[in-house]
Formats: sequence, structure tokens, C-alpha cells
Amino acid sequence: MRFKGLDLNLLVALDALMTERNLTAAARSINLSQPAMSAAVARLRAYFCDELFTMRGRELVPTPRAEGLAAPIREALVHIQLSVISRDVFNPAKSDRRFRIILSDFMAVVFFRKIVERIAREAPAVGFELLPLADDPDEVLRRGEADPGDLLQ
Repeated sequence: MRFKGLDLNLLVALDALMTERNLTAAARSINLSQPAMSAAVARLRAYFCDELFTMRGRELVPTPRAEGLAAPIREALVHIQLSVISRDVFNPAKSDRRFRIILSDFMAVVFFRKIVERIAREAPAVGFELLPLADDPDEVLRRGEADPGDLLQ
């Protein structure tokens, strides 16, 4: 499969830029130098024929094109991470993963308590960080502050 000149690592850079909204922070988050990230932005702009970001102070403001690309790129990268890069099948009994879950107070009291009781028996090292419902849950997921698919309303 060919992507007509698109280096898939550029999608990682675009995802980091969308998450951080700052060139230096995005570069740091994916272990690139600031000049390398600047070069990646130039290549992304050329590939997508769009500026992708404008500057407002020190913040990168995405263009509508960048906003439209963000969710599909994040989804593709998560899929690659989970299906290609991850080597082990999830085994709850051996996992020490910490899940970040967005849910309402009602769901925490009524629903989640029962789940935690079972998980404590079957996956004792698994942990949870419960996050309150946000005004914009998509933004929370975009920034990577909660796990995709872990939004319980």
C-alpha cells in the first residue's frame, strides 16, 4: 500500500501538534527536535495543500482542514498502536494498566462501583482514574486526557 508521498510519521507529528497546540511541546512529546518538527510541519502543509495551523501568540490554531484531519488520524494511530505495535493480548489478571475514564457522578455511584468490585477480584493490579464529565468530551479525548472508548455517560 502506498500513500503517494506521505510519510506516516508525519501523522504522528500532526497528532502531537493537535494535542499540544505548541510546536516545541509537540516536538518534545514525540522526541523530535524543534527544527525537525518545523520541517515536519512544512512537509504536512505541502502534502495537504493547507497551512494547517496559524499562530496566535505562542499557540498553534488549527485550520478547518487540520480540525477535520485530527479525529481520523488519532483513530488510525490508536488502531495501529493497539493492533500492530502492541504485542501482548490484554490479560486482566496480569495487567497493571491504569484506565482514565470520563463518567458522571451517577454512573460512578450506580454502575462503576459494581465493576470495580469484580475487577478487584479478577485484575487486582488494574487501576482507574475517574474524570468528571467535561463540557467537551471530544476535546478531552483529543488531548489524550482520557482513554478512547472509556466515556460513560
